Amino acid sequence: MNQIIEPIIWLNIGIAISALLYFTLLKNTTTFRFNRFFLILVPFVFVALYFMPWSQSITVFEGYAVNMEEFVVGEGNGQSQNQQTNYLLIGLVSVLIIGVVLSLKNTLTAFLETRKSVETHESVYMGDFEQPFSFLNKVFIPKKFKEEQSLNYIINHERIHVEQAHYLDLLVVEFFQVIAWFNPFFWLLRKQVKMNHEFLADQGIVENEKNINDYKQVLLSASLGIRAVSLYSMFAQESPLKRRIDMINKSKKPIHWLRLFTVITIVGGSALMLKSCTEDKLDQKEEQAKTVQSEIEPEDIENIEIDPKFPGGNEALFKYLGDAIVYPESAKEEGVNGVVYCRFIIDKDGSVKNIEVLKGVNPEIDQAAKDAIANMPDWEPGVHKDGHAVPVEYNIPIRFTLKGENEESEKKK
Repeated sequence: MNQIIEPIIWLNIGIAISALLYFTLLKNTTTFRFNRFFLILVPFVFVALYFMPWSQSITVFEGYAVNMEEFVVGEGNGQSQNQQTNYLLIGLVSVLIIGVVLSLKNTLTAFLETRKSVETHESVYMGDFEQPFSFLNKVFIPKKFKEEQSLNYIINHERIHVEQAHYLDLLVVEFFQVIAWFNPFFWLLRKQVKMNHEFLADQGIVENEKNINDYKQVLLSASLGIRAVSLYSMFAQESPLKRRIDMINKSKKPIHWLRLFTVITIVGGSALMLKSCTEDKLDQKEEQAKTVQSEIEPEDIENIEIDPKFPGGNEALFKYLGDAIVYPESAKEEGVNGVVYCRFIIDKDGSVKNIEVLKGVNPEIDQAAKDAIANMPDWEPGVHKDGHAVPVEYNIPIRFTLKGENEESEKKK
């Protein structure tokens, strides 16, 4: 489950960093092309760092033992971490479904609108819709704009969006929306991506326009609500026109090396800090699960092709533990709780043997954990690359937690 949730967390952190840095250092610059790729790529940089070998796995090996996920036993009956994970999975799926619905809404609406149109020029379509827009590689213009004197500006503006493939950025943004719609920084980033597209389109018009004032006048008229209602609908809906005119008036300057260095340093530093926190968490897991010297040959572990499998898989394993482990009444009465670290071996025939408590809580709790492991049904054994069965050692932390203790730990969080 963590392998699904953690990349989403990293992506959302990347989105937040991208939005914050843009607002802090890049928002008022004229490096629109650089800004375009910065806004889109930084979140992917964080995801890429997550999937690099040093940060992708939470399974550690110490003394040639496989460390299992912590299992939680409550006061009443066993509550498996896997059951908790199921709730997380339901929540995650719900989040993704909402994101998909939100993302498809605008795209589907635009697609349905395009079906009302008729091609008048190459890749230019007119139809009964409210405002001009581009969809993939086509430009769509409302019929009411047909007699507008500024029609060429409108068409050329939308064509620049098409030529520069801004729709690719929007597809990426829609992907972000699926898994980050709940992130307030996503909505800031989304708005700035679209705003930057308008800056790029304005820049494209201005670079090829002899009389820049004419184009600025069209924008200004739209912002003041003078005639050109169509342009107001097109331009003002997604971006403040005053800011666009200000950007047109700004002289085009390359990004200053110091600003670029600052951006790269902050992005890199943030990613490394996040990586460091993840590594510290892994180190803690390793320290908790240290084992005594194993009797299993290192070569066997290194060359395992098929891991041992509990009948029915991990979900069945945690269900079994939830049913088999009973919180001792004496421990509950005395308010005893804690984590029991157990080690056991799945032998070549799939049987469970050599059950040990590496670090216990008290005799009753320790025995409850050992009994549940001892009564496990036979597993499917691990298989070496050459086809023969091999023994595999496992460590499992089993946390016994009382209601009051659990509530207290939640308060501390």
